[in-house]
Amino acid sequence: MFEAAVEISREWDAYTAGQEVVASILKQLNGEPTFMLVYASTHYKKNGGFQKILDAIYKKIPSTTPITGGTVTGFLCSKGCFTRGVAVFAVRSDEIQVNTSCAHGVRRNPVRTAEKCAENLEKNVDLKSFQNRLLINIEPGPTMPVVPGMKHPLIVAKSGILAKLAPKLLILSTILLNKGMGRENELLDTFGNRIKNGLVVGGSSSDDNKYSDNYQFYFNKVFDDAFVVLDCTTNLNIITKAASAVRSPTEWFNISKASGLRHVIVKIAEKSALDIYTKAYRLKSDIVFEVRNVHRCFVFAPLVTIDKFGVQHARVPGTFYGKTIGVGHQIQTNSIGFASTSAADMIKTVEKVFDEENIRNSKSYVMFSCAVMLETLGDKVYNVFEKIQKQTNGKPYLLVFSGGENYRTSETLTISTSVHLTELSLTMAGIG
Repeated sequence: MFEAAVEISREWDAYTAGQEVVASILKQLNGEPTFMLVYASTHYKKNGGFQKILDAIYKKIPSTTPITGGTVTGFLCSKGCFTRGVAVFAVRSDEIQVNTSCAHGVRRNPVRTAEKCAENLEKNVDLKSFQNRLLINIEPGPTMPVVPGMKHPLIVAKSGILAKLAPKLLILSTILLNKGMGRENELLDTFGNRIKNGLVVGGSSSDDNKYSDNYQFYFNKVFDDAFVVLDCTTNLNIITKAASAVRSPTEWFNISKASGLRHVIVKIAEKSALDIYTKAYRLKSDIVFEVRNVHRCFVFAPLVTIDKFGVQHARVPGTFYGKTIGVGHQIQTNSIGFASTSAADMIKTVEKVFDEENIRNSKSYVMFSCAVMLETLGDKVYNVFEKIQKQTNGKPYLLVFSGGENYRTSETLTISTSVHLTELSLTMAGIG
């Protein structure tokens, strides 16, 4: 037996929104859910709104029912695309065994956090009775670094002195103040090495693309620096797929110097990173210092890096410190290139992830995509909506726009145990 249901609420009141989604979910399912994925916009932050959402849901379901999720930039389902509200994906099945884990301290010590989370999962998982395994995760995404005494987050710094200090301040802000870099690469690499089997799909928590703060949900608790994993083992069909919206670079360069835990590129081919970047895209170098929301302005001019397993990843510039470029997620190797993307490329990712018959035959879908894609597409996101509607053919689905998406497919698992973190892509899990 397998049932899936999706519901959203756009009620402004947090408790009412929670009541609305849980009532609809229970009406769609023929019994209590086996698990629920709950995602909310950061509009509910004030007055303990996230807690009120969870309290309202748990008033109607057993306290032992696993809930994982967190704050996101938006979501898309059969009812449309929204940047405000609460979205729930729920499953009821006697053919799925669910295990959960939550560990804290991602930004301070991602390796230890991943190890603890994996250890908790491995204690209880039953791999003898089930053939397939899916791990759905959420972790803290990047936030803009905070420097005491400064009015605005440290995003752009033309001053040479401040540019030299910025990478060090970035590390201190991340570790001590829990504001700054997303350390998902270190987290997911460690997690993948500890959990050597199973498919993975997930995303980083985010806000309304201001990168101020983001939160994770675990049962009836709300956290701001937790790694949360829902571990499903089953004999039902499970498949994961990923597709990038960024074209492969035609020329590659060497990163000759990096700093800030490899989140800041200082030199490319022994020249300043900014000079190489602006030349590649034919931009005036000073233009980068004229904008505050860097990640919104340069989405069509991403950096492309290669991880240690040879997989390409798009990186949207997030900061400019003097002649350096900062990115939200860690760069693993010294290979870097420049490539373009477009709204058409982003829309085509839907066709790429649904290009196999066994994917289209799934009974439900959970998808993650970059929050920057949502903002960049604007009303063209409804082109994505129309394509997904056609491919899913009335089956329940939820697309979450998060701060970065990650995946491990059956294809990548043959190469390594790594969980790949990317941006400007679409990742999907077909369940059932």
